[in-house]
Amino acid sequence: MTKIIAESFDFWPNFAAMVPKWIATPSGLLQTGPATQFGTGQCVSGFSGSVNFAANESTIFGSIRLKYNTATTNSANVVSLTFNDVSSNQCCVQIRGDGSIVTRSGGTSGTILATTNSVFNINEWVSFQFKIVFGTSGTIEIRVNGSTVNAVFDSGDTASGTANDYANRLVIACQSTWYADDLMLVNNDGTAPSGWLGDIRCVPQLIANTSQAQFTKVLPISDRK
Repeated sequence: MTKIIAESFDFWPNFAAMVPKWIATPSGLLQTGPATQFGTGQCVSGFSGSVNFAANESTIFGSIRLKYNTATTNSANVVSLTFNDVSSNQCCVQIRGDGSIVTRSGGTSGTILATTNSVFNINEWVSFQFKIVFGTSGTIEIRVNGSTVNAVFDSGDTASGTANDYANRLVIACQSTWYADDLMLVNNDGTAPSGWLGDIRCVPQLIANTSQAQFTKVLPISDRK
């Protein structure tokens, strides 16, 4: 597999600094410390942003960590992961605030492929892994918290009727109640390691190299003789 994108959100001082990795300045809030699952680094809430891929990808494996930050269920409060080929939406995964997941052909209002209820618990951090094969007879598979068993397996048109059996952009739209962290996408080019990513976690670490270097003072040109 080859990395498409890896995003921990940990080291950004603000959203403006995320460009050009992200296409345009994302929106939302950076959350720190206690707001994250592991009490360190950063995550985002109410996040919306888009990222381009370096190539057209026909199969994508991915992982993202999400938390619906309330105990009140609401199927209309969603995280949408929309994959497109820049000119059109190919397919969309919607993770909803009642613990269900909806898969769609096209974008956020596209034709529903399937609705799967009781996939995850709300008001706690959940790790979602997914595999998407793009095409008129494509598939969307989703696993939860590192499980090796699919919680969702849907088949249908994941190219939204186009001849483009690939995606080259991801658009994320999280409503304000949702927290997100640790996004990673890879392709299926056959290089090792390959396949499902598992429960990906990104945690900041201190620099391990404690060696010191002696710097030599350089005089300004005006002081040189």
